[in-house]
Amino acid sequence: MIRHHTSRLHSCGAASIAFLTTTVMGAISAPALAYSYVECPPNSMFSQPPQDPDGGWGATVSDSAENQLIYENFTVDDDICHFRCWGLMVHWDEQSGWSPCLESPTFLHVRFYLDDNGEPGALQHDYDFTFYPEYTGWDYIVYPTPYPLYVFDFDLSDLQAGCCTQRSGWISVQGSLTTNPDCWFMWMGSDVGDEYCWFEEDGEGMAMNRNYSLCLSPLQVTGDLDGDGDVDTADLLALLGSWGDCPEPPEDCPADLDGDGDVDTADLLLLLGNWG
Repeated sequence: MIRHHTSRLHSCGAASIAFLTTTVMGAISAPALAYSYVECPPNSMFSQPPQDPDGGWGATVSDSAENQLIYENFTVDDDICHFRCWGLMVHWDEQSGWSPCLESPTFLHVRFYLDDNGEPGALQHDYDFTFYPEYTGWDYIVYPTPYPLYVFDFDLSDLQAGCCTQRSGWISVQGSLTTNPDCWFMWMGSDVGDEYCWFEEDGEGMAMNRNYSLCLSPLQVTGDLDGDGDVDTADLLALLGSWGDCPEPPEDCPADLDGDGDVDTADLLLLLGNWG
């Protein structure tokens, strides 16, 4: 399926890729918020943060509704219990071209595949997530329109299937936007990685020299609020700074360790019980 949009759509080999890219752009950002949302957790085993909106960047549609998917290869040394990725939410119209959109909640498939001689092989683990997209504070400008960057953060350990035990292979983050099928997930690129991924459209695949933003982390210790692998003074200060009632959903409340809707003495005792 070929979509033409001036210089914003790149053709690569035999396939036509829904690929939004630019090189001379600026960011409309809220830095105090942004940098806490555009980094991988300190304990990440696999760390590919998103490209800076002030530099060269690119994002590619990865959405099962469009039969267009991106696969990123990975290698880790422990079970994957937490993942984070970044993307844009976009709409395509034959007359007006690309435009930003938002579906909240957003439904994503996160799928892990074996490697088959340098390309995705058999499906091994399949997770379905419901997200309320969190705005990072970064916008990617395709003149004159800003496209907000959203972060998608989830703990696999919270699901019945549990952490992913696969140590290497391929991961694909796939949009499944059932309430608004014309609002697609566009996976943001990364400047970090081996510049080898897999693109598939309508069942036909090919390698691409690109990286995509993704963090894979092991199980986090209860009370390790900053994700650095231990529970210490920094975590204690974070908990005390969140003392009281939690904010209304969809905002997170990571210091509510017992999940009762507030941060109180019970949460403090859980944190202190895991000190070190």
